[in-house]
Amino acid sequence: MPQEGFHGDAGPQLHEEVYPEEYFVPLPEDYDAPWPDASEASLDGRFDGEMLKLLPSLRYGIVIRNAGDPDRAAFRLLEPYRASLEAALGVPVNLVAYADLSSLQNALVSGEVDYAELSSSAFAQAWKRCGCVEPLAVPLASGGEGAYRAAVIVANGSAYETLEDLKGAKLGIGAQGSTSGRRLPFFAFREKGIDPETQFGELVEVDGPLDGAKRVMTGILDATLGWTGEGDASGSGRGTIAEMEARRLMEPGSLRIVWRSRPIPNAPRVVRSSLAGEIKRRLKAHLLTLDVEDPPAFFAIAPRQSPGFAPVGAEAFEPLVETFDNSLSALGGKPGNL
Repeated sequence: MPQEGFHGDAGPQLHEEVYPEEYFVPLPEDYDAPWPDASEASLDGRFDGEMLKLLPSLRYGIVIRNAGDPDRAAFRLLEPYRASLEAALGVPVNLVAYADLSSLQNALVSGEVDYAELSSSAFAQAWKRCGCVEPLAVPLASGGEGAYRAAVIVANGSAYETLEDLKGAKLGIGAQGSTSGRRLPFFAFREKGIDPETQFGELVEVDGPLDGAKRVMTGILDATLGWTGEGDASGSGRGTIAEMEARRLMEPGSLRIVWRSRPIPNAPRVVRSSLAGEIKRRLKAHLLTLDVEDPPAFFAIAPRQSPGFAPVGAEAFEPLVETFDNSLSALGGKPGNL
């Protein structure tokens, strides 16, 4: 589903939004008809016979948390993009719904779907698990950034200047599996020779980065993990500090950053590597021009105020890939034999 502003409880996250009714469009009359095979699709003249030889239909995986979805809201919201993608590829595009991101990740890895939007962590673990997926593009934030960074945040009047200064301090951390709130920072700390379990006096799980920042403001915590823009060392552009200021939860300049991680790409659009090269080329080209060529389709999938999509390669996810081993899923549970 679309994102807004790239914020969530662990940095930029996938999450559902509430949209006005005009964002939704009617579904085609034959929406519930059986998926066409290559011969049926080529006969009706809507599709490209040569492309159908490469792929009879594209299975586009999505997450729908409201399993009932009686009004087909998620499907109606995505219909402009589904139809636009179908025209661009020249093959039928069918939505395949899953209840959560973990199920969608597994579906992409196992080949149940061909294409999906994953979180950055879900992609990194999928790539580590099988090497059978590849990213095409990431949505840009309103300022044009394709990535963000985890950050350690302290009160501006404190004496803390470095991670080493925080020896014995109380640190706010995210939930288990949180990308910017725990997984990536802890891995990076250990790379620097700093064990989080012994460096800090207490690790306190907080209810998201804003909750951690509020506790730093009130002196309950000495520092907290949050996130910031890719090129914004002060945190005033976007991220935890910027949101605290925007919500008037603190005076500007009350918090500052003493450590930032390597860049973490925004949530990527991902395909199975086994797809034909021409299919992948058309998918990527469609994403990169969608904001200009088909604004309604772009608005159906892009973050609000996003200027567009940017290409991305698997190497951009290396900081996250390194944090995973092959025994556990990125989103919890055993991945099985792949």
